[in-house]
Amino acid sequence: MGTSKFKKHISDNGVYYLAATACLYIFLPPFIRNEAVKNLVILILNTVLIGSSILVITGNTKLRPVHFLLIILMVAPWVLEHNEIIDVIILIAYFVLFAATSYKLTHQLFSIDEVDKQVIVGSIVGYLMIGLAYTFLCALLVTFVPESFNSPDSFQSGYNFIYFTFVTMSTLGYGDVTPLTPQAQSLSILIAVTGQFYMVIVVAAIVGKFVSK
Repeated sequence: MGTSKFKKHISDNGVYYLAATACLYIFLPPFIRNEAVKNLVILILNTVLIGSSILVITGNTKLRPVHFLLIILMVAPWVLEHNEIIDVIILIAYFVLFAATSYKLTHQLFSIDEVDKQVIVGSIVGYLMIGLAYTFLCALLVTFVPESFNSPDSFQSGYNFIYFTFVTMSTLGYGDVTPLTPQAQSLSILIAVTGQFYMVIVVAAIVGKFVSK
């Protein structure tokens, strides 16, 4: 595959790679029992997810040096010693990156005239990226207010944040993890409202484009 064909392939299928990576990032880790292997897989998926998100936001078919620098800065704290200030900066960076990715995908949905499978996948990924963005926002809240949830000591795992966010977004609410502080309750309301509005608005937009064909 030539360079130009490869770039076109990435441009045409980037949303599918992002979808695959996001799904693996969300669903795979709990099934890996070996802690060292799990951490390695998460690190790899995390790196690919950041790179894919940057490509979606910029619309480029390749990563520039500044993008690689951003990836390194965001991934390094996972493997190096760090402090609370760096943690806060990184959590904010993840939230902004994934929120911007979701916005980009959703904006594209409303700007196209015809709905195809890429648009459908893009809308699904947009929902997943909102969930991941809120995941890091929950982690940021716990950094400042450790007692935000009912079991703060056992609520430090990254996957627990993912679990809480998506259960709240879908308004499923098992009740095993509940917000205790006003800040956590406010954030939970925001997550639930965002999830429901996204589903309603995106489905309406897709149906509307089908009807107008």
